[in-house]
Amino acid sequence: MNRKYGMYTKSTLNEGSPINTFTCSSKLEAESYFAALKRLSLNEFLNIFEVREIVQSERNLLLG
Repeated sequence: MNRKYGMYTKSTLNEGSPINTFTCSSKLEAESYFAALKRLSLNEFLNIFEVREIVQSERNLLLG
């Protein structure tokens, strides 16, 4: 099952919104994709960025 992952900086300034998103089957696949996108090794990437799954809420703004 595909899941949506977001790339975030490790600083607290960008905690709310992802820099980029990617849909794939695993967190490792997303980390590898984002590391390649930034042209960094996986270790270098993980020192600067973090990848988190984006969970879509079942509710919408009208239902609260």
